[in-house]
Amino acid sequence: MTTQEMTKQEMIMNLREKREEKKKAKLKAKHRRCTIAIITLVAMMTVIFGSVYSASAKEITITEINEFAGTNETKTVKTRSESVEGALEEHGVNVSDTDKINVSTEKPVEDNENIVIKRGKRVTIKVGESEEVVTVTKADVKDALVEAGYIPGEYDQISANGTVASSDTIQLVSVSHTDETETEVIPKGVEYVDDATLIKGQEKVVDEGQDGVKTITYKVTYQDGQEATREVRRTSYN
Repeated sequence: MTTQEMTKQEMIMNLREKREEKKKAKLKAKHRRCTIAIITLVAMMTVIFGSVYSASAKEITITEINEFAGTNETKTVKTRSESVEGALEEHGVNVSDTDKINVSTEKPVEDNENIVIKRGKRVTIKVGESEEVVTVTKADVKDALVEAGYIPGEYDQISANGTVASSDTIQLVSVSHTDETETEVIPKGVEYVDDATLIKGQEKVVDEGQDGVKTITYKVTYQDGQEATREVRRTSYN
């Protein structure tokens, strides 16, 4: 092979190598563009789905009040649950059968829902010979009675072992006061006076007189309908 033919062959080889390099460069650029497009698409989809997620999530406020423990906590959270019960479970909030909640746990949860849970406990209320087990959320004894439907009177006695937080029983004694009047007849007396005009052994009524009346007013205290005390307020004579 002549020198001229060798030079020509080398030139052909160089052209082929350059074409291959250009082809590889184009493929690499195309691959890079595809990669960038995929990354951009993923980022856009992430933003879009994130926006859709945020838009579909509802913001609710949960308040837990526990007078027995002396706590009152409020938190605002987001939820995608359909019901109030699901939203509470999602955020680890349990509602027992002794608690009171301002909305039904079965209702659909709404955006800006304000859920208030009052923690309760069972206590026994004794009135006279009867007793009833009730659920209350109030730690103050008198407030707990009112919540359970018992309205203490002005003089009623309420006994419990401290507050409702430390006691499971409340004793309510109905107390009332009344004035009662009693009368007694005071028999008329007889007064003898000497009278020289009368024969010995005879009697003459000068003034018959009349029986007297003694009026006594008592202050009587009743507890659960039974008389507890009786004291004299005043006494008068007629």
